[in-house]
Amino acid sequence: MKTVLQKRRHKPGWYVIAALLAVVVLYFLTNTGRNVAEIVKLELLKRREEKTLESAREQRETLKTRRDQLLNDSTYIANIARKEFGMKKKDEEIFYITNPDSGEAKVSNGEKR
Repeated sequence: MKTVLQKRRHKPGWYVIAALLAVVVLYFLTNTGRNVAEIVKLELLKRREEKTLESAREQRETLKTRRDQLLNDSTYIANIARKEFGMKKKDEEIFYITNPDSGEAKVSNGEKR
């Protein structure tokens, strides 16, 4: 009597099926791995682009607010004129105060009352 192992050795179909199965498994592992890596890479790129888009939207809203203030708010324009351009009102004096430690000069607007 032949044992179970001896019967399997004589069937060549079993080896062919095992080899085909191994090839199919290897094919899916290698190709699916590349696709999964590509999907992960694209997801990271998508998140970065979404953050960039959100930042651009926030910047646009900030610029819209500033535009509206420049068009409609004279106090805002006066403050910018004083701080950025050193302008003063008619009866105002400007004092430059220096900090000896840092060497920076600070501007202080003094109003005569």
